[in-house]
Amino acid sequence: MMARLPGRVNAWIDRRFVAILVTLSIAVAVTIVRRAQVKPFWHDEIYTILASRLPPTRLWTASRDGLDLSPPLNTILTHLIHGAAGVGRVTTRVPPLVGFMTAFGLIAVMVRRRSNAMLGIAAALMLCYTAGYSFAYEARGYSVMTGCFAVALYTWSEYAAGRSGRPALAGLSLALAAGLWTHYYFVLAFLPIVCGEVARQWHRRRSDLAMWAAIALGALAAAPLWLLLRTAMAQTETFWARLPHPSVWAVYSALLGILLGSPFPAVAAVIIMLIIAGRVRRSTPCNGRTLPVHEVVAGLACLAIPACAVLIARTIGHDVLVPRYVMFATAGFALVLPLLVWRVAPATGVVDAVIFTVLVLLFTRTLWRTFEPRRLVYVDRMAQYPLLTKQIDTAELTVVTGGTEFVELWYHTPPDRRAHLVYLADPEHELQLTRTDSVDRGYLALSRWSGISILLADPFLASHRDFAFYDCGASWIRTRLQDLGASFDERGHDRKGTLYRVRLPAS
Repeated sequence: MMARLPGRVNAWIDRRFVAILVTLSIAVAVTIVRRAQVKPFWHDEIYTILASRLPPTRLWTASRDGLDLSPPLNTILTHLIHGAAGVGRVTTRVPPLVGFMTAFGLIAVMVRRRSNAMLGIAAALMLCYTAGYSFAYEARGYSVMTGCFAVALYTWSEYAAGRSGRPALAGLSLALAAGLWTHYYFVLAFLPIVCGEVARQWHRRRSDLAMWAAIALGALAAAPLWLLLRTAMAQTETFWARLPHPSVWAVYSALLGILLGSPFPAVAAVIIMLIIAGRVRRSTPCNGRTLPVHEVVAGLACLAIPACAVLIARTIGHDVLVPRYVMFATAGFALVLPLLVWRVAPATGVVDAVIFTVLVLLFTRTLWRTFEPRRLVYVDRMAQYPLLTKQIDTAELTVVTGGTEFVELWYHTPPDRRAHLVYLADPEHELQLTRTDSVDRGYLALSRWSGISILLADPFLASHRDFAFYDCGASWIRTRLQDLGASFDERGHDRKGTLYRVRLPAS
């Protein structure tokens, strides 16, 4: 009776698969929306918001000017959302939410088709325990990339299996192009598809020109991005992401996220023991479960994407890489890892049931915690800076440090008081003192295309010898002022920073 229980549970889930998947999708979307509601916009998201105010034609010019070094698709999508629903902590994050949920649904369908319904649901839920989940409520393009990657894998596999023809090829081209228009590192999404396709055509002993044309079309559609890439490449030598260089393990651990923490290592140990026990009882490694060779090759290539990203970043001499640039690989992990376990596990279904049960229980806990009182509460960003808030009320122009933090303080200040805050930019001095000039170069570009208060340091200091100065983080500006012989008269401090009266010697 117990031996047949996993099969019965799977059959029950399989008969209701669509309804269960829709219900879970709604539940996951609700948790994402809830987290979006209580998360203040941070530096990168504010860049998206300010850039999205520009029409697409001006956005292209602004991108060439260095406003945002990422391709513009996510910003264009955000522009459209804002035109329909306005700016908001949820509405602004709709594009990444849709991208993540697209990957969630397609992973469930693909894994179910190759294994069973239990693992299909489990694989989709596994995506929620990678780093990809936290980027589903961040107004940047990383989750849009994840959705594009899932669509590309799905359409390629459907065509390869003979279940779809021209529509699948069109979907593949569109997904590849859209991913590239979201981030340059999406070029690595071509790796599993190209490797898998080579394996498929080699096995068939016949070429498929239509598939190669679809892949090439997806790449060629991104050709105009070369103009923007040149702008980004011009800043790579002094870009902040070069410091420090990421290791292969650092990228994998960042992407896998919670999957490397409790209770997943213990669950993995139990699964390994169950697999070994099943092999010993059967005295044979064969369980009758197989996957097409080309899909196995593509799956292994999916797992190799982060390592390839590190290799490429170091080989080309521009170590500009942080783990989120290949966030789309999380969709590959959630797709491949359950199928890998399914392929080597005993055919009894016990291992499948363990994975399914653990992930469903964990998601149930996540759903419960999402609505626990006082667990997720929105905290006004400026409430953490009471001294600065009081200073802003005086209407006196105040110089603020903090680097990337300045744009957050400026944005979360009431619009009628933002002009009272100013940041002094000087890429040359920033580079001398911090080994990177990314913040100040980005701020100067942002000031040319928005109303943010960014001023060149030298002209400001030449005309302002006595001013309020709020120091809230490591910055080259304080060091520069000290070099100029400025005196600092402390006027107060809070837990975030210190307010000074700065006086420069007479010139």
